[in-house]
Amino acid sequence: MLWDIGYEKSNKGLASGELLPLITNDLIIEQNGIGFIVNIETENMKVKHSPSVATHDPFVSPYNPSAYINTIGEQHVCLLNKFPIVVPHLLICAKNYIPQTSPLVLKDFDAWVQGITDDSVLGFF
Repeated sequence: MLWDIGYEKSNKGLASGELLPLITNDLIIEQNGIGFIVNIETENMKVKHSPSVATHDPFVSPYNPSAYINTIGEQHVCLLNKFPIVVPHLLICAKNYIPQTSPLVLKDFDAWVQGITDDSVLGFF
């Protein structure tokens, strides 16, 4: 269910310009037999790091309607990443602020598992 909504909203967001993918024309430069990925800055990366983007925390309610997917339990929400690496790029976020250095708890994993619907889904913390 989350992925179906995610695909639909991603297509609309890409068409309207609400989503700004960070897809780049990365280069792989090899030196001494080691390949290094070099990221080329894109216009969307400049937008992501601009001061105007930081005016509202997108992970705190009220959520942008074009990014909101669904509530997961009492403590989490599923949102689209405005600056996706892949499309769709779903985020499972705590509704209340939790420092990223805090240990994960069972409810975090319960929410995360709801987004893992098949073997082609990558999830990470």
